[in-house]
Amino acid sequence: MKTLIKLANSTKIEGIGGYIIFEGNAARATDAITHAVIESGPWNFDCATLVSVQQIKTALTLAKKPVWSGDTLNGIKLVSAGTTDWPTLPDVRQAKRIVTDNLSASMGQCAPAMADQDIRYYLNGMLFDHTERVIVGCDGHRLHIVHNAFTSELTGQTIVPRDALDLAGVKNILHMDFTDKFVRVGYVGGYIVAPLCDGKFPDYSRVLPADSARPNVVSFNGSQVVAAKTIVAVSKANKVKFMTCVIDANGTLNACDMSVPCFDGFRINRPRNKDGIPQGQDFYGIN
Repeated sequence: MKTLIKLANSTKIEGIGGYIIFEGNAARATDAITHAVIESGPWNFDCATLVSVQQIKTALTLAKKPVWSGDTLNGIKLVSAGTTDWPTLPDVRQAKRIVTDNLSASMGQCAPAMADQDIRYYLNGMLFDHTERVIVGCDGHRLHIVHNAFTSELTGQTIVPRDALDLAGVKNILHMDFTDKFVRVGYVGGYIVAPLCDGKFPDYSRVLPADSARPNVVSFNGSQVVAAKTIVAVSKANKVKFMTCVIDANGTLNACDMSVPCFDGFRINRPRNKDGIPQGQDFYGIN
């Protein structure tokens, strides 16, 4: 319900903004482009009923735990606020689902690198490369990528808009289904249908090491995300270039094409060949 309220309150379209439509045990909010849906709510409305968010909020303030009975919430009957031409929900019955055991975790590792309100609209989202089975987030300055993140019947690339992911909450996402134009984001409590971002995502492979086995990376274990944020902060403070952050499916984080000053918590490592002899350029690792 919080997701529906959030979308309804952000909608400026007359007759739609600030309202949620209930019918049976389903509820929906929309801005005419993105649709948030709950299909199995604890309510039961006899007919399509348009309810204002303000009325729902008033009823919710009466108890810590919402109590629904038919079309009554915490003892207040939710009456229709009028009628409107509600946009038709896009047909995603032929959508194909990507399969993975840790989708929200993989997306959570890429989400920090997504752009926010960038004029390059295709960066304001998360890339799903169905052919290479990777998820990518990039804001033009840094890039996070998770390899072997899912399996898919699709090929090519699709960009899921950031607004839809923020609306669902990345940590709450359970599954994702794709058509050629739309994505259905299944989250805890419902799903969101949104159009895919148009445009071409940057070629992320151009900033990745040519040989992934080459020991020119900074590897982190344990609290790798916290460590990465520390490196970014230190790098920015010292005006050090930070280009790419590669996160494997097992949670190991690799930061490429960067140099950082030697400070507490870091040790200098010398790459070794197969015989264990140090060679090549120094790189930094965390203790």
